[in-house]
Amino acid sequence: MILVDDRERASGICDRLTALKVEHRVTHLPTADYVIDGRILVERKTTRDFMVSLHDGRLFQQATRLRADCRRAIMIVEGPSLPGRPGVRGALCCLAVKWYIPVLRAADLAGTAWLLARMAGYDSYRVQPFCGYHYRAKGATLNVHERVLCEIHGIGPERARRLLERFGTAVAVLNASLPDLLAVHGIGRSAAGSLQELRLPSVTALRNGAKESGQEQ
Repeated sequence: MILVDDRERASGICDRLTALKVEHRVTHLPTADYVIDGRILVERKTTRDFMVSLHDGRLFQQATRLRADCRRAIMIVEGPSLPGRPGVRGALCCLAVKWYIPVLRAADLAGTAWLLARMAGYDSYRVQPFCGYHYRAKGATLNVHERVLCEIHGIGPERARRLLERFGTAVAVLNASLPDLLAVHGIGRSAAGSLQELRLPSVTALRNGAKESGQEQ
């Protein structure tokens, strides 16, 4: 069952879900645009909505509210591709690493409905849990911080573990200075460079980056 916020009714999403034979109900949701099976909160934003909310600071306020609900949260950005500016890429990193909110892309409303159907696991849309990559170190499944770091070029399970022993969290690793990264055993300039490329900027820098992106469009 997918609960659809009443403010989403005008988007036409209900017609799309009906066409996919997905059970859904319109109601008022205080936090997200959709709730899937009572366990997954989904926020839908158009590309323009995402950029505007990043610029005015609402994006991270919304992320905080989603995480405060203590259920799994996902954001769908619908429409043209987001600008590739550092501020935008940094925001995506922040959402994934700091708030544990992955951002999925949909080209249009039909794509959003398709993603919702997959998440709900209906009929031919039934899939396994999202995390398809299971890195293992000495027989143990890695935690979410290790998985995030393992996705970065040049950082495998062993290096991820050493980084976390030194810095504690993936966010702290991404905020670390180059000298501090190089001080970790096994981290050379290539691996440190990959981490520095994803270094998380401040919220002010993120907003400035988004503003610059908007001016260039």
